[in-house]
Amino acid sequence: MSVSNTVALAEQPVRPRWNRLLPLVLVLLLGFALLHGWRTWLHVKDNEINNLRTVLSLSHQLLDRFFEQQQTGLLGLAAEIAPQGRLLPPAALARSVQRYQVLRPELLAIHVLSPQGRYLATSSGRVASDIPARADDPDFQQLLQTSALVDISRPHRDAAEPRWHFGMRHVLRDTHGRPLAVLIFAAPVDLLSGFWRDMPAIERMTIGVLRDDAYLLSRYPVRPGISDTEVYGTPRGGALRRHLVTQNFPATGQMQGINQIGGSDYQYAYERLKGLPITVYVAMPVPTMLDIWWGQMRATLLLLLLMGGSGIWAYRYLARRQRQWEAAREQAGLRLQGIIESAMDAIISVDESHRIVIFNSAAEAMFGHTQARVLGQPVSMLIPMQHRDRHDGFINAFARTGRSNRSMVSRGQLHALHADGHQFPIEAAISHVTIEGHQTFTVVIRDITARIAAQQELELSHHALEQANAQLAGMAHYDPLTGLPNRVLLADRLQQALAQTERRDRALAVAFLDLDGFKAVNDRYGHAAGDQFLVTMAHRLKAVLRDGDTLSRVGGDEFVALLVDLEQAQDVEPVLQRLLQAVQQPVELEGKEVSVSTSIGVALSPPDHAEPDQLIRHADKAMYQAKQAGKNRWQYFEA
Repeated sequence: MSVSNTVALAEQPVRPRWNRLLPLVLVLLLGFALLHGWRTWLHVKDNEINNLRTVLSLSHQLLDRFFEQQQTGLLGLAAEIAPQGRLLPPAALARSVQRYQVLRPELLAIHVLSPQGRYLATSSGRVASDIPARADDPDFQQLLQTSALVDISRPHRDAAEPRWHFGMRHVLRDTHGRPLAVLIFAAPVDLLSGFWRDMPAIERMTIGVLRDDAYLLSRYPVRPGISDTEVYGTPRGGALRRHLVTQNFPATGQMQGINQIGGSDYQYAYERLKGLPITVYVAMPVPTMLDIWWGQMRATLLLLLLMGGSGIWAYRYLARRQRQWEAAREQAGLRLQGIIESAMDAIISVDESHRIVIFNSAAEAMFGHTQARVLGQPVSMLIPMQHRDRHDGFINAFARTGRSNRSMVSRGQLHALHADGHQFPIEAAISHVTIEGHQTFTVVIRDITARIAAQQELELSHHALEQANAQLAGMAHYDPLTGLPNRVLLADRLQQALAQTERRDRALAVAFLDLDGFKAVNDRYGHAAGDQFLVTMAHRLKAVLRDGDTLSRVGGDEFVALLVDLEQAQDVEPVLQRLLQAVQQPVELEGKEVSVSTSIGVALSPPDHAEPDQLIRHADKAMYQAKQAGKNRWQYFEA
């Protein structure tokens, strides 16, 4: 309320109708608060559930790729150690296990057990024969009877590996279907946690991987003070587990209930991994959602409380004025002065000749002038020179409209003049009142310098967030070391290339490359030099490919080249020769020239009409045949 209107109100008798209107206003305010609070809660909940779904989708994709990669490696190694249904001799078996452990450093160990539960080979560093047999282990005996291609065990600790881990297991069988051996990849329980740490908004969420038998394969984060035994060695019995059992393990869904580990009410979104007895879930504590809701509702509730309080205050004030308005009239001047002096905004009143008659303390602080200096002076002294004529014209035009108040913001951003000569942005509202034929104009002014700076900073933060999101999307499709497409992007391009090949009656080739001797380079010169070596090789290999071909890094020293638009199968051989020659060129490390070779497995389509993942596996298998044939060569896949 302006100063002029306050003076006018002090001089008017109070109407009793406020006694009837105030209860109605308070009821409307309460109803609005409840409705707004409920709608805001539904909006917050829907928004956070959408966030859960987004993180869940990304987590599902990561897990699919992880288990697919491990299954490919497991079956590939199985084919290597048991060719034609016969297990390799012990020495060759041990070498294959140790070699593959180097290629899969994320695994704790790789074990090969006989059907009697004896350890035949292990990469754990222990002597296989010294590890106690598992012949009496019911889980091991049950594994021998399973028909599943790959089995994933519950988290456990055993004599071979004292740390908590879970096993990805495959039963090797002879040509008659009898068990030859059991191949086990032992993965640490915290391996999957590495996938979740960089997820968006993960600090508000919990991600878990739950087996159908109620044991967790992974949970991130784990609250401090909770042991691995409690997390991974104890079956879950919380609301999510009961829901999944009741619903017969649905493919996807959401629910709300008490978390057994977190100890509070959680909102869950979950999806089941295809072909595996595993459900991945993302959850958020309901109290966290309530905190977000309260953050959005706080300002509204405070405003409503202020409005309600102001209404109650106005009711009491007006009722008192109704009874004692003559006595209150004497105090109006003092009350008005207190309001003006305590206001956070600058309040300036001018007379008909635009000379200042009221200049409060906030105006003194804002403009740098004392009240004694400006009283009686033209208000134009507070306005930059280039805006003074327009300002006077606006006040005169406003007076002619007959309106009691008007915002000046709609006329564009306003500027005021400080005593030291600098200009600053403001927003203002003007009002006027006529008392005994004399007009008084009152302007309420707010310095918006800080607000404009905050808006600019918010825009910069929003731009930085968009850049971070773009970088995160790039990380999902490209190898962080070499910048080459990763397995996800390779699969997408291979799918598109197969479709184009079929339409145009052309051929394509998938070449799987593995660097011969890279482990020795890595061991001698260190991982940093090994990474630089891989980057150099990536540049060389990419340089010899044709336009339209794709080079992808799919493992430590493993690359896949997608060669498209071939008129006939023989057209691939010049490119393969260039790939061999590119790898053979020496690389300078620590002042020395280091040379390696590569073994290449090639799968052609046609005649191989397999799916994209199967084509890559065929090329991988052919690559192993090239290594066995002497390395530094290529080998076509033959069904």
